[in-house]
Amino acid sequence: MKKIILLGVALLLCIPMMAQTANDNEFWGSADSYLMRQTARTLDLVNQSMLEYPPISGNGMPRRLALSNLDAILHNTAFDKSEPLMHYISTRMQQVIKGLKAPLTSDMVVYKLYNDGFIVRTKSATVAFDMVMGSTYQLIPDSLMTQLVDMCDVMFLTHNHRDHVDPGVVKMFIDRGKQVVAPDEALPDNKDILHFRKEQVADLAIRLPKAALQVKVLPGHQDELQNNIYVVTTPEGLTFVQTGDQYLKEDISWITQLPSQLPKVDVLLIICWAMELQTHVDAFHPQLVITGHENELGHGIDHREAYWMSYLKFDALPYPYSLMTWGECYEYNK
Repeated sequence: MKKIILLGVALLLCIPMMAQTANDNEFWGSADSYLMRQTARTLDLVNQSMLEYPPISGNGMPRRLALSNLDAILHNTAFDKSEPLMHYISTRMQQVIKGLKAPLTSDMVVYKLYNDGFIVRTKSATVAFDMVMGSTYQLIPDSLMTQLVDMCDVMFLTHNHRDHVDPGVVKMFIDRGKQVVAPDEALPDNKDILHFRKEQVADLAIRLPKAALQVKVLPGHQDELQNNIYVVTTPEGLTFVQTGDQYLKEDISWITQLPSQLPKVDVLLIICWAMELQTHVDAFHPQLVITGHENELGHGIDHREAYWMSYLKFDALPYPYSLMTWGECYEYNK
């Protein structure tokens, strides 16, 4: 009898443990928990896919499927501040840090950060554009952003919108004695920024500790807001362009005249929703196009431009291109 009682007690003690194990993957009556677990799993698979199938020109089917799955998650506002998404973004930024610390094995590496933020690395310089930690709320922790800033030489800001200009990141650059270049309207009260804006194509020389950059600054606009377009040439003769949020019909006429005024462009970094897209790309005639601004979480879902939409647009253009998600890089050789 005593043995039977002891056995019964042992079984009762095991029941909660057995139930917990059995219910780890059962979510009856808990739809929110189910969706969060599914999102975490999908983001983990997206991350694995990005590592297994790195960016190439045109992208293959595994990448298209992975980015389409990412579209589905990022167009559900229920996940905007979720732990799975925050973890995914941190994981992707850690990939950039890892890459920047590694030896350079190609002529140029382009890293895509959040939204329209990029870091372009060559043998002589590491150049940042529009680096932000978030727009309506912080997505990238200070601890990761400071590491990224530490490895950059200079940052160019295109225009005064919070998804492109982050005062906290600007301060990180300035506190480290690094230059920040911006149009006049971007943080106009910050005297530590080099404000540069002309109403015609203008040359700007940026001197860095180990190199000098030759920059052409184009007087673009997003509607009525100043939007500098930067054409950067390094000592190696590599040229890359960041267009910011260029979007004004009246600018098209002078943009079409650009080919005679610019050096040969290796890489064009352009927003995926650019006005008259082919006209813009034709003006720079790049060797490679890389898109930005997909899935900006500060926008409503109708303006969170999806990767599947970018594929439709850029598949129709006669230029090599690559779609990347946050934290990926493209290794470019001239």
